[in-house]
Amino acid sequence: MGLGKVLYRSVGNIIINQKKIMNMPVPKGTKTFDYLSASGKKGNFQVITFRDENGTSLAKNITSFENGKKIQKAITHSAPNSSCVATYSPDGSYNLKIRANTKMPNGKEIMIKNEVSSTGVDRHSTVLLEQGKKAKGITYTTKWDGEKPELEYINTDKRFNDTKNLEYYPLICEYINPFRRNKRIQHISKIQEKQLKLEGITPKPKIVPPEKEQPIAMAVTIPYNGQINIYSNHPIDSFTLLNTLGHEYRHAKDFFNMERIKMNTPMSKEESLARLEQLEKLYPGTKDFIAKADAKGFFKDKSQLDRKYRKLLNEVSEALRTPEYFTNVEKHNSYGFEQRAEASGKAEVNKLSDIAMRLQTFILGL
Repeated sequence: MGLGKVLYRSVGNIIINQKKIMNMPVPKGTKTFDYLSASGKKGNFQVITFRDENGTSLAKNITSFENGKKIQKAITHSAPNSSCVATYSPDGSYNLKIRANTKMPNGKEIMIKNEVSSTGVDRHSTVLLEQGKKAKGITYTTKWDGEKPELEYINTDKRFNDTKNLEYYPLICEYINPFRRNKRIQHISKIQEKQLKLEGITPKPKIVPPEKEQPIAMAVTIPYNGQINIYSNHPIDSFTLLNTLGHEYRHAKDFFNMERIKMNTPMSKEESLARLEQLEKLYPGTKDFIAKADAKGFFKDKSQLDRKYRKLLNEVSEALRTPEYFTNVEKHNSYGFEQRAEASGKAEVNKLSDIAMRLQTFILGL
């Protein structure tokens, strides 16, 4: 929409503790705002621009009235060379276009772009920008299903053939968007379930309030039912979520295999059933978790796997009886089953770093 006729303009208005201006949320760091009302060929529109102490635009909200319909567009700049353009229509439909540009030492730029709409479009692109040349790169639609996306190519016949770890790449394009946290968790979970053969066994991870008795943890896996709980104050970036879920899914797999140890118990059958009912009440899904482990079959007595998981079970049992395990980082990390999970989390992060670097090298070589 062209600027047309300016009806009203107000520049450099000082923000003093306001949380909203004209029903628009004030971004953190805002010191002043500009207001513009104008008319264009298609109708009237209003623009509010929020600026920091240096006068740099942090966000811009555009409200237009076209053919009697109100359309809102929000443009935000959460970091240098990045933006999010969100358009909302009266019928509830929306379109989000998020981009981040990275300048390379050779003067070229790599742009990562994500487009999400209420029509179901969820498209990612990574392209090379060079002065005077057409943008080149890759694009794909992600389904957040833990699978590798099918790459399409922009202005190039060159192909990216080594697709190892490609399923992790959507996490780079959706690295830190706060509105897409649950999609990242969903995608990572499906990857982990497939890798560890936990599909249909572990419940979906839950976002829960942080527990006072878990001051050193960002997430926890319940040993009895494999439920992974992520605390709501957990960082939302892809690398941290991947590290945490890689860690917790290793715990879930280990807890599942511990149920496959054939145990001799002094409890009677009635006592064992009562204990199971108590655990089910405290940790819903315990019965199902144990039943699936039983269906998988017990480890052969004194076999390598039997000895391995008996050792881990003893460590877990000791840790759960030790108060310092929940409050002291050094004590928490001293247990072998925690070191094992820590290594799994780091290995998952390395896979994400690997595909990010290899695709960047590919794009730069176009």
